[in-house]
Amino acid sequence: MPRLVKLYLVSIVWGICLALAFTALLIGFDVAGLRGLVIETRGGSIAVAMLAIFHALLFSGVQFGIFVMRMASDDNPRSRGGRLKTTLQNRRDSSAIRVSAATKHGSGHGCQAL
Repeated sequence: MPRLVKLYLVSIVWGICLALAFTALLIGFDVAGLRGLVIETRGGSIAVAMLAIFHALLFSGVQFGIFVMRMASDDNPRSRGGRLKTTLQNRRDSSAIRVSAATKHGSGHGCQAL
């Protein structure tokens, strides 16, 4: 199996574990009266399942993004900001351009370029 597919599956497992823990903490600490709503409502179990599923989607996507970004920094340690530095060095050689503008008094409209 390719490395990226394994990484994706691992991130899904991490996301599911984090989502279950997060959902359990939300219900356990009764955030915004959620535990009372789940217990007293007829479709409370469906709400908990949807909450866990959507948190799993969110957290697995975040985990995959973190894993991929960490892969990029491990491969090439010199790549941090290299493009920006060369762009700034090239722009430093260019000179500033002077632009003048005149204001038309009484018209109520902003500035007009000359």
